[in-house]
Amino acid sequence: KPLLRSAPDHYVLGFTSENATSFQGVHCENLCVIFEEASGLKKEFFEGARGILSGGNCLWLIILNPTDVTSQAYAEEQGGDWHVIDISCFDHPNYKLELAGKPPIIGSE
Repeated sequence: KPLLRSAPDHYVLGFTSENATSFQGVHCENLCVIFEEASGLKKEFFEGARGILSGGNCLWLIILNPTDVTSQAYAEEQGGDWHVIDISCFDHPNYKLELAGKPPIIGSE
């Protein structure tokens, strides 16, 4: 599992899970949960995340391409409880550079 640590109680732990029970029991005052490619996550992951986000200073970030209107992520967004930020692919720096006839800066290594 990827781990970045700047102090014993200040770290980022990344992992991939096949079931929501793998992150149950994680509780602390300061916690951030990030779901990436969230359109593919089942409802149980959202329920599991709600269970661990009980501390005083918690943050939940969900990242997705809104490609599946039957997904739990879409249902969550439609529920109105989220602050939604739409980012267009046309705002990507590489796209703007390509329009200007310049080489990309992201993923060009």
